[in-house]
Amino acid sequence: MPKSRALRKTCPVCTFSNLELFFEMLEVPVGCSLLWPNQQAAQSCPRGDIKLAFCPSCGFITNVSFDPARLNYSQDYDNSLHYSPKFQEYAQSLGTRLVERHKLYDKDIIEIGCGKGDFLISLCKLANSRGVGFDPSYVVQPEHRQLAGRVQFIQDFYSEGYASYQGNLICCRHTLEHISNPADLLKPLRLAIGDRLGTVVFFEVPNALYTFQKLAVWDIIYEHCSYFTPVSLAHAFSVNEFRVCNISEEFAGQFICFEALPSEVRIEMRRSERQSEAVQQLANDINLFTARFHNKVESWNNRLEQIKRQGQKTVIWGAGAKGVSFLNLLKLQPSTIEYVVDINPRKQGTYVAGTGQEIIPPQVLLNYQPEVVIIMNSIYEDEIRQFVDSLGLAPEFISEDISSDSVKVDMSVLVNHLPLTISKTLTDLEKIAQMVHDKVQELANLTHHPLEILAGCLPTHLLLEKQLHQLFECIRQFMAVDTVTILQKSKKYKQELVVQVTIGLEEEVTQGIRIPIGQGFAGCIADRCEPLLVDDLSTVEIVSPVLRDSGIRSMAGVPLLAQGKAVGVFHVGTYRPRQFTRNDSQLLQLVANRVGLSLLEF
Repeated sequence: MPKSRALRKTCPVCTFSNLELFFEMLEVPVGCSLLWPNQQAAQSCPRGDIKLAFCPSCGFITNVSFDPARLNYSQDYDNSLHYSPKFQEYAQSLGTRLVERHKLYDKDIIEIGCGKGDFLISLCKLANSRGVGFDPSYVVQPEHRQLAGRVQFIQDFYSEGYASYQGNLICCRHTLEHISNPADLLKPLRLAIGDRLGTVVFFEVPNALYTFQKLAVWDIIYEHCSYFTPVSLAHAFSVNEFRVCNISEEFAGQFICFEALPSEVRIEMRRSERQSEAVQQLANDINLFTARFHNKVESWNNRLEQIKRQGQKTVIWGAGAKGVSFLNLLKLQPSTIEYVVDINPRKQGTYVAGTGQEIIPPQVLLNYQPEVVIIMNSIYEDEIRQFVDSLGLAPEFISEDISSDSVKVDMSVLVNHLPLTISKTLTDLEKIAQMVHDKVQELANLTHHPLEILAGCLPTHLLLEKQLHQLFECIRQFMAVDTVTILQKSKKYKQELVVQVTIGLEEEVTQGIRIPIGQGFAGCIADRCEPLLVDDLSTVEIVSPVLRDSGIRSMAGVPLLAQGKAVGVFHVGTYRPRQFTRNDSQLLQLVANRVGLSLLEF
């Protein structure tokens, strides 16, 4: 599709008047979590269009083609994740934190959009509290009867008609993203709370930063008409008379958890500099998203074609939104992938919306003997591997969220979606099968033709620095990182590294920070001459006070190599938690190898 274009539509969160349409998916199933009793019904399911628009003011993203009348949140709707031990552990930890932080013992708890009631039951057990859950898709569970006197479920949407139900905690998990205008829920909720200003409100929603920066494209489904960042979520609550108390990214960055208290007046949002930067960073990612999306789809088409040629029997693990979206966007019929595995017993024996694969329990794999298992959410990979291993099977595992890094990218598509100043720097990704561009080649040319460059107006070392800055900006956008830095061995202090060029850690240059080789993140990379990936920076030694105080959460770094020796370090970092992959380090090393040669010449 073309570059983002302005719409005459108003942002429902901040009332900005010109949303920007940037992405379309047409004729997708409108209910990824609906349970279909047979293949024909599943393949004939209702469909709708996704047309995503971005608000450059607050970062809110919405499906402007969403029609709530097309959805059916009946008892046949099931998006529960509570059968997963990994998710159970997370939910139990979350519930414990809420109970202890807000002293919910022997109190009243309300859950809006409670699904099958698992989380509400857990909270009430932890706190010995009373609970009321609202959800039209709730199905009576035999195990809930033991709490029948303390926990009540109402099979309906929450509305102002239920204002008489009051709680010390009102929680709402994975529901707000299903509502096109957040005020449709938040305004009546605030009116229902009234003057009970001590009522704690807790919401959890998918994290749009994870979806659009980490390219979690299978999370884009029709039911999710609203995509929130921490900034846009805070804005939505503030304008509806809630005061933000706590906001955090959870579940490996996939969710945003949000706590607020009612306020007596509407609160005007004043964004910090970091929040403004976050919105701008998302805007940059949005500019690239459509091209990166098509590259990822192309990646999977190539991989699946290879699997088909080799005649390997393949199953998908996970019949949730990601799995359903994956199968439909890639148009994978049961003749290509016959089964989807899911541990939720209510889904087993039903069929996937749109494509019609049968959903089976893991035990069926004993007879089917798959050779490839595609894992739809890598956070569950360990438990899936353990489950499959317990069956005595040894298939190849492919984690969905890393495969797109391993194939070639159509650079001509990407360049058309970049700002002109950046697109000029990108033309050569295809030959190295990674998102690397011809700025690396320009650095090599700079090395080979210094006299021609010196004949111009700009000194060679300044031109090299300029080229590196352009390269870094491209890498920052491609990899969705916040900092990109090169350190080089000091010419004066041979056993120390100094920052040469950086985006995001400029204070390390101005303060003249020196890193001893063998110490800290960069020093260890230079000493060992091997890549280092750190998911949690607080777990490793940090020498640089600038880096230590920067708020960087995760980093990936590789040595700069020249003639087989480390001449420096090349690293990237993010302010949000991230699990860098081997493919990330390979991409960095490809760039670092050429940059190292260029630096050696000057």
